Amino acid sequence: MSATTSSATSPSSSSPVSDVVLPDVPELAPAVLELLRVTAAGATHEEVKDHLDVTPHELGPLIRQLGNAFAVQSHVHASGVGVLHGLVTAEHVPMPGTVPQVHPEDEPVLLAALRGATAADISDVTGLPTGQVEAALTRLQEACGGRNRAHLTAVAVLTDLVTCDAADPRFPAGLRLSQLAPLRTPANAATDVPA
Repeated sequence: MSATTSSATSPSSSSPVSDVVLPDVPELAPAVLELLRVTAAGATHEEVKDHLDVTPHELGPLIRQLGNAFAVQSHVHASGVGVLHGLVTAEHVPMPGTVPQVHPEDEPVLLAALRGATAADISDVTGLPTGQVEAALTRLQEACGGRNRAHLTAVAVLTDLVTCDAADPRFPAGLRLSQLAPLRTPANAATDVPA
């Protein structure tokens, strides 16, 4: 995956920032793009199959194509990365009525969940018992109106709860989704993407 350099204003100051690098938007086949969007919207495995009108055997390769396009291992992680690339927007994802509030104790759990970590993985990373991690994930999903972790991830990125690099380290550190628009160039902006 190549990247494109842009110039913009730093989110923390009004001074210009040179050489800000945003990853290019990967090209996705229409079925893979639709898979990404319905997954980010919180669809279950069965709902995805029904929506795409595919068999389990046909769904597997689409999921692998999605993971390969974003260089991620899970659909949960792909949901957040799809938002960062502008392929998933608030038009595609049921959004909460208000900006979600996250308790500081739940932030490490959210950050690990963004990258598709399981409750057991999050427990290993944070040192929290698995039951406490699962309770935090439930609180986070409720706060974000998330149907599942993929939906939670999309909402967390869309509402600026997390920095872009928390969802994908290939994005500049410290930037929020709302700050990416001025940095977009034709190479790293989603174009001709049907809603």
